[in-house]
Amino acid sequence: MSMQPESQAKSETAQPSSPSSVKGRPVGLSQRLARVRAITDGEIFVDEDGRSRLVQQATSCLLEPQVGDLVLIVGSDDDPGGWILAVLERPQPRDGEAVAEAVLAAPAGAGLTLKASGRVRVEGSAGVDIVTPAAL
Repeated sequence: MSMQPESQAKSETAQPSSPSSVKGRPVGLSQRLARVRAITDGEIFVDEDGRSRLVQQATSCLLEPQVGDLVLIVGSDDDPGGWILAVLERPQPRDGEAVAEAVLAAPAGAGLTLKASGRVRVEGSAGVDIVTPAAL
């Protein structure tokens, strides 16, 4: 009979806490590249390996994806959807096309704070607008 300290015996049987496990079962995760095909009513569809997939924008992805963007997706191996973690590349506009606006957005109902120990600078060559329904 082997005698082990109680703390060592517990650590050998404890399940590790990991985002890649659900209730003690390992979950395979994969990262994939895809191109945003369409955005309708808040749903984002991407083309991946010739198939269209419905994905979600991860809370940490503050740059709103736009049609044509190359995005990084993570998802479980048994789920055809997934989450957009990042917008990696945005196509350059062709001659005569308008430049797409980059939008930083927090999830619905959430605030957005810019915080720095030094100065914060907001610069726009055509101006800066501050819009709020409440008085400043």
